[in-house]
Amino acid sequence: MDTVQTLDLALIGGTALLLLVALGLAWYAWRALRSDGEQAARQLRLVGWGGWALVLLSILSLPVSAWWLAHLQPWPLSALWLLGGTLLYIPAFFAWLLLAGRLQRLQAAVRDNGELAAPQRATLVMAALTFVLFAVLLVLVIAKPV
Repeated sequence: MDTVQTLDLALIGGTALLLLVALGLAWYAWRALRSDGEQAARQLRLVGWGGWALVLLSILSLPVSAWWLAHLQPWPLSALWLLGGTLLYIPAFFAWLLLAGRLQRLQAAVRDNGELAAPQRATLVMAALTFVLFAVLLVLVIAKPV
C-alpha cells in the first residue's frame, strides 16, 4: 500500500475512532450521572481522563496526517472542503475542551455534594455540538467534495 492510501486510511480510521470513543464516553458519562454520588464522581473522573487522552491523540495525529495527505495529493489547498475542515476543527477542539471542563466541574460537584443539583441540559447540548462538529469533519474527510 502506498503512502497516500495509508494516510487516507489512517485519517478516516482516526476520525471514526474519535467519534466512536466520544460516543462511548458520552454513554458512560450519562450512565454515571444516573448513579449515586461517589460512584458517579469516580466514573466521571474516568470519562475526563479518557476524554483528555482522546483530545491529545487527536490534536497530535489528525491535523498532521490531514495536511500531509493534502500535500501528497493534487488537491489545491484552497479547496472549500479542505478549508472548511480546517475551520471546523478549531471550534470542535474548543467545544471538546469546554465539554471536558464541564465534566470536571460536574465530577467535583458530585464528589462534594453527593448528587447533582439540577438536570444538566447544557452539558448534553455541549456534547451534542461537539459530536456534530466531529461528525461533519468525518463526512468532509470521507467525501472530499471538490
